[in-house]
Amino acid sequence: MTRTARASTISMMMMIALTFGGVNAQLHLQRLAPEFAGDDDTGARCLDGTLPAFYFERAEKFWFKKKWVIFLGDGRPCLSGQDCYQRAVDEVTGGSSFYPDELPALGPNDTVRLPQSGLLSNDCEVNPHFCKYNKVFIPQCSSTVFLGQRPGKLLINGGASPDLFPINCSALPAGVRPPRQCRVCTPDNPTPPPGCANDFIYLRGRTNLEAILSQLLDGTATDGEKYRLKRAKIALLSGGSGGGIAAGYHGEWFK
Repeated sequence: MTRTARASTISMMMMIALTFGGVNAQLHLQRLAPEFAGDDDTGARCLDGTLPAFYFERAEKFWFKKKWVIFLGDGRPCLSGQDCYQRAVDEVTGGSSFYPDELPALGPNDTVRLPQSGLLSNDCEVNPHFCKYNKVFIPQCSSTVFLGQRPGKLLINGGASPDLFPINCSALPAGVRPPRQCRVCTPDNPTPPPGCANDFIYLRGRTNLEAILSQLLDGTATDGEKYRLKRAKIALLSGGSGGGIAAGYHGEWFK
């Protein structure tokens, strides 16, 4: 493919990523396997330190098994240490612990943000070109629009500032994870209270994307079969909002 043709392809991908959104396929949760996650210092991690995860639906027809749509989830980047900390302790934006087993999982307490229809739709009237493809949805759990390869943990001193967020620590409802100012958390504490991991954040968006793609290339899905992305003849990288920006940024590298 010529450079001009490649540039046109990437431009088309960006246009599609920013114009369409959506999921109404039946996508199944796939946890990142340890062999692809790497170590805590440099490996794939969500903002709160949990391992990233993604959703997958396998193409049913033989002639579509080598065709893929990979859709990157939306979400703006966090813009400061305190902003990132607040996202890290939020079950929607901070990590993968509360991801539902299947999508769509409709309801008021969804922990994965999804578009409503489009490139990942199985409805061939809505999505005539890609409805039968293998489908992958990668939620954004790093608040970095799939950028960032920062090694180590970033300590957020003080977490949510007591001056900005005054809290009566003795009056917290049962079952609520206490904010940092209600805990005694230090890096050298051998027995930290529950939740102390969230005093640190990980900025590994690009690392997460690379690890998930590595698993799609060489790993095994929850149905016991290989994903087989390495056999792909067509693979469209797309996304919504911040995921669309990431698709444009990573397009040249992805191909």
